[in-house]
Amino acid sequence: MKFAEDMADQRFAIRAYDNGEVTVSGPEGAGQRVLTESFVISREVLLPEWGPREVAEVTPGHLEPVLEQGPEVVLLGSGNRLRFPEPAVQRLLIEHQVGLETMDTAAACRTFNLLAGEGRLVVAALIL
Repeated sequence: MKFAEDMADQRFAIRAYDNGEVTVSGPEGAGQRVLTESFVISREVLLPEWGPREVAEVTPGHLEPVLEQGPEVVLLGSGNRLRFPEPAVQRLLIEHQVGLETMDTAAACRTFNLLAGEGRLVVAALIL
């Protein structure tokens, strides 16, 4: 599925999602990149090769680079199906007063672009 919304005021945006891969556009002149491994994305930062391959593998330690981005909300893309992380992961975000929305990865891609386009402090941690 391709996304056509203009994200001119941000460095990184998700341009397309297909089962198992996400196309991300980078800063002006950097072009597009197809990612096939789990990654973290914010308006300003792209962290490829994030680590977890499924939600059950996500630990509070995996959220350190996510929290470094200073989000008000984290979108956790759980792969092809909706799956929820362990309570310790949710607890860590609550302790940092950061919202967590868990959804399948396709929905997380769409939601990231919507929230980032509104200028929200959103970080997406996407499992592929």
